[in-house]
Amino acid sequence: ANNKYTEAVAEAVEACAEDTVGQTCYICMDDGSKEGLVRACACRGTAGFGHVSCLVRQAQVAVQQGLENEERCIALHRVKRWYICRLCEQHYHGAVSSALGWACYKTYFGRPEGDHLWELALQILCGSMQEDKIGRLAILEPIAGRLARETERHPHKLSQLLYVRSQVADCLAQLGRNDECLALRRLNYEAGPTD
Repeated sequence: ANNKYTEAVAEAVEACAEDTVGQTCYICMDDGSKEGLVRACACRGTAGFGHVSCLVRQAQVAVQQGLENEERCIALHRVKRWYICRLCEQHYHGAVSSALGWACYKTYFGRPEGDHLWELALQILCGSMQEDKIGRLAILEPIAGRLARETERHPHKLSQLLYVRSQVADCLAQLGRNDECLALRRLNYEAGPTD
């Protein structure tokens, strides 16, 4: 995940390089000379430029503040900072979305079993990779395999497994691999809740 995050940040900075010349980060107020700036939301003019590391830290702090206040619903609501701009309230897109998706996944992947932030991080990562179906599939298939093994020992992980399988099936369908997609959807149907 660290390597993917580093690659995604470099791609985001490169993709935004022309638009960010002479701008400053709205969070730390520094220019982009060391790290490079990005902007991939609906902000206009001089608004919305930021370092990926500042956007990551902003999202981490927002979630952590919600957790420290023991306000789980607020913490979950604050997770949107990983994919929605604080200024314009619009979704990030393209390479910036991918960089933030990898950062989110990297931040919460090691959380304890049953922790909803891990599940949300996976959803955010998958959402950030809508355009990269082959890369998304390469990430999801091993995770699905791991979750299938873990679900045998820890049945509470079934919802995570069903979600990841569903994401894999979506990727397969988008790649025209319909027989594999249908097989996964059948597995999910058979394993799903019986009530």
